[in-house]
Amino acid sequence: GILPKESFIYRRQSDSFICPEGEELKRRNFNKKRQQFEYM
Repeated sequence: GILPKESFIYRRQSDSFICPEGEELKRRNFNKKRQQFEYM
């Protein structure tokens, strides 16, 4: 399912998030339609 953003930890130095499973999600794309960055 979809997790709330509070479930993720942001790492400023690497501009990435750590998911609850411990995986690092790096910024990959800017979604123009949604006007937001996407992390994978």
